[in-house]
Amino acid sequence: MASELCKTISVARLEKHKNLFLNYRNLHHFPLELLKDEGLQHLERLYMKRNSLTTLPENLAQKLPNLVELYLHSNNIVVVPEAIGSLVKLQCLDLSDNALEIVCPEIGRLRALRHLRLANNQLQFLPPGDPSEQLVRHFLIETGPKDVKIKGCPTEPYFGSLSALVSQHSISPISLPCCLRIPSKDPLEETPEAPVPTNMSTAADLLRQGAACSVLYLTSVETESLTGPQAVARASSAALSCSPNPVPAIVHFKVSAQGITLTDNQRKLFFRRHYPVNSITFSSTDPQDRRWTNPDGTTSKIFGFVAKKPGSPWENVCHLFEELDPDQPANAIVTFITKVLLGQRK
Repeated sequence: MASELCKTISVARLEKHKNLFLNYRNLHHFPLELLKDEGLQHLERLYMKRNSLTTLPENLAQKLPNLVELYLHSNNIVVVPEAIGSLVKLQCLDLSDNALEIVCPEIGRLRALRHLRLANNQLQFLPPGDPSEQLVRHFLIETGPKDVKIKGCPTEPYFGSLSALVSQHSISPISLPCCLRIPSKDPLEETPEAPVPTNMSTAADLLRQGAACSVLYLTSVETESLTGPQAVARASSAALSCSPNPVPAIVHFKVSAQGITLTDNQRKLFFRRHYPVNSITFSSTDPQDRRWTNPDGTTSKIFGFVAKKPGSPWENVCHLFEELDPDQPANAIVTFITKVLLGQRK
């Protein structure tokens, strides 16, 4: 186990990886290999969820100076060192489900911080201090040409409108600390009114406005006349047996009433692809529940959708993906496509 861990970190150092996944490793101490020599100067995202860490090293900022996201969910961390305040580029810090009783004030020095997760600890109070260094911050909404999202977290999905964003976050917090609570009446009104439902948007409304997330695109496989779970199974088998394996690429996966749109923001494989709703016939996870193995040894669920091959009414293509983040699981994406997008045609 130790040799495998050292190998994973050594590869990340040599190949200058920006992401390092060390989840579920039963780690009781912060790996010394991460702090060796100059550390990992290129690392931007470190995932160490569900281990048994109790503290963090004092020289963390010195060895990992370019960290943007640090995920320490579900450990046994009792104290966070003051040096955490020197991670000047840190935007997301997840310390939820630990054993913290206090939060060091130095976290307030993290000017770039946008997401601080402290749920399910043993906190008695938040540290006092200068109002300019308070831990409670505004969540900003950024806009694109046609979409809006919560700023600061790359896994936060895009929405077709502000009302869709608010509605979805009233159902699920996603990257917010908690669900939004929509008031039942205007607090400035003097006359009471009957309460209105907190969820004012149906699934059809969300579909009309569009819902999106980031996933990892694997490949597209022609399945001839096959559709349904058999097509997804064939595509999964082809991808898993291919040598060399496809290199996953992060894509923006948007589902709307018009169909499914994929955007490769880094333009590694393509720029944008659109699949009209009348061309999409099926979507599911791999029927055999096979997983895609990532470079760091972790595995992710595979899913896909089947669409008609352009120019051919009888041939199909299965487009295959793996989930990028557990907060945006493959099952949820498939359910939305199946029940809402495809369900509207029934």
